[in-house]
Amino acid sequence: RVALDDAFWVLASVAGLFVLKAAIIFGLALAFGESRPVALETALLLGQGGEFAFIVVGLSERLGLLESPVAQFMLLVASLSMLATPLVARLAQRLAGRSDSRAADDRHGVATAEAHEDHVLIAGFGRTGQIVADLLDAEEIPWLALDYNTGNVAEHRRRDRPVHFGDAGRADLLARLGAGKALALIVTLDDPGVAGNLVAAVHRAWPRLPIYARARDRRHAAHLHRLGATGVVAEAIESSLQLGGMALQAAGLPEEAVTNLLDRQRGTLAVRAAPPSGPSD
Repeated sequence: RVALDDAFWVLASVAGLFVLKAAIIFGLALAFGESRPVALETALLLGQGGEFAFIVVGLSERLGLLESPVAQFMLLVASLSMLATPLVARLAQRLAGRSDSRAADDRHGVATAEAHEDHVLIAGFGRTGQIVADLLDAEEIPWLALDYNTGNVAEHRRRDRPVHFGDAGRADLLARLGAGKALALIVTLDDPGVAGNLVAAVHRAWPRLPIYARARDRRHAAHLHRLGATGVVAEAIESSLQLGGMALQAAGLPEEAVTNLLDRQRGTLAVRAAPPSGPSD
């Protein structure tokens, strides 16, 4: 009833609480040496009211320090601010990511799309992405990588590797990195959902760009194929094949025979993982 009767002031107070607390926390985070993106995300994540407000306001009402309507209004504002936290958290992550991406672009000089062509884009620069980059370096093929781990990006930037902070799912960022003129996109992201969204978005924006992705298993591989991936390697399958090959060699099979057997098995599994063709796709 209070929310309906005073809807404007309730919503304005929730927004005001976030603005006031976020401004204070943002300043404190900067004062303690945090970067602006981290300070921004921290400020928004901590901008809501907390459970302690229930204790303080409830006790104040019982002791007669606050009138009941005022106390109820304050408890309602605190509760709604807590309910809004998941949405604010998403907003905080996006704002911080864009802010950090722009800052990284300024520091590291991300050039426009026209400056990038005939290169390979790597989405995710963990262990798999780094191995791919090493192979490309061995053949002197240019590449650019995107990663969401600021520490990982900073480490590789210190080694003068072209790794940039940013959300690989952002078409505008991929365009700035020359996705339209790239040789291929390599997707090594850990999160299956994020990887799927990326493959789908890139395939829509640049349908001729080859997309090669890492999958967790055969089902995930088939899903990525349906979303537009050109080629998919399932981690579980490849590691199983490699271990099986070692076992076969230990059992005395010649290396060439083992290699041929593994290649045939890869082909069989690739056919199983491929999506069904036809109008239903």
